[in-house]
Amino acid sequence: MSMSDLECMQQELDETYNDIFDDPHEYNFQVMDEPPGWALQAWPWPRVAALTDDENDQ
Repeated sequence: MSMSDLECMQQELDETYNDIFDDPHEYNFQVMDEPPGWALQAWPWPRVAALTDDENDQ
């Protein structure tokens, strides 16, 4: 994800759920000091179905 993508995602969240960063627990989000390890790993391409939760989207 590029910084431009990240900014776009944050803008969409701000516009849709403007209090999401003020009260993340209201939306069942967990506040973390660092991203989880899996979030820092490169995504295999092409996508490997066994590594995703969206098996119904194939």
